[in-house]
Amino acid sequence: MPVLALPPTWSPSSRNHVELLLGGQYTFPRNVNLVLEYFHSGNGLDRGEWNMYQDMVMSAGQDFRNGNPLPLLTDNLYFSALTMARDYAFGRLYWLFHHDKFEAEVLILANLRDGSSLVRPGLYWKIHSNWSLYWLQGELLGGATTEFGHLQVSRVSDFGVRYHF
Repeated sequence: MPVLALPPTWSPSSRNHVELLLGGQYTFPRNVNLVLEYFHSGNGLDRGEWNMYQDMVMSAGQDFRNGNPLPLLTDNLYFSALTMARDYAFGRLYWLFHHDKFEAEVLILANLRDGSSLVRPGLYWKIHSNWSLYWLQGELLGGATTEFGHLQVSRVSDFGVRYHF
């Protein structure tokens, strides 16, 4: 049986690094809460490393179109959402209203290197003291050469019932 050899490819390396998380939250009148955070990891890819990864994926995409899926499958193993950059921002705006039975929130997670983002608004309706209905809408924003642009899904809706015990 022939052994399939993978071509030599670039590989991210682990290195000693510093991680920093700064954040704060403030609750405004009328049950409005705002959370903002900044995260830095020295283990993420810098711009040059990201460009090399992009070139590798583009080449693997061409190999895939020519009938060889192995380089693209290998490159996909290196991709890990929310660890490909060094700087991220997080924000959450939450609002409890209508007799404490209806909640709305918006979550935003952004890669500060390329501007790609996850925006996730949500609505929650408490129908009983420990039962609620919810609807969450997730939208990934970013072009094909951004971190979130590499994800296969760009929009997701979740509907559900939640029981709190």
